[in-house]
Amino acid sequence: MRNLCVIFYRCCTCIVNSPLKNSETNIINHHIKKVLPDTSIHVLRHTYATTLLARGVDIKTVAALLGDTVETVIKKYVHYSEEMRRNAAQNIQNIFDLE
Repeated sequence: MRNLCVIFYRCCTCIVNSPLKNSETNIINHHIKKVLPDTSIHVLRHTYATTLLARGVDIKTVAALLGDTVETVIKKYVHYSEEMRRNAAQNIQNIFDLE
């Protein structure tokens, strides 16, 4: 489902190539709820942003893709998961050649 959310959100933003207006959001939400009743464009946007961040896309790029500032992305979308913590620990070991 995560992949579906990310693909759908990306398609929605590419259609208008700018931030969505409330009227556009309402129309899109209506269609989303037909397929995914507990989902909205905002949930898709959040999934898209957090997935990019979790996969290592830098925060400036994510902000640009969302049409947001880095500060907004940090406040809304930076949530660390246990997987991200494990990856960070492994990266630190690799960077400093720790065993």
